[in-house]
Amino acid sequence: MNKNGYDGRVIQWALDNSGWSKFELARRSNCDVGTIYNALASENITTKTLKSICAALRLDRSVVVRDDLKKDDFSLAVLNGDSEGSRRRV
Repeated sequence: MNKNGYDGRVIQWALDNSGWSKFELARRSNCDVGTIYNALASENITTKTLKSICAALRLDRSVVVRDDLKKDDFSLAVLNGDSEGSRRRV
């Protein structure tokens, strides 16, 4: 966890399940690829950036920032109604 209270492992999990590269996530979230690497490493990023990454990956930010989230619970962060759900291996 960092000062924004998120765990980069959830973002990594969602990225792995999306089939996207880090570069594709950067493009879709309108972030620099270096920022994506920072997010995946749980380094400090702005709240705005975290919101953009979560929106691109269709993650519920309120779940991503939970401090009691365990790896088995990561799928709880995926928003319902994902229009691209067929590409996810959730």
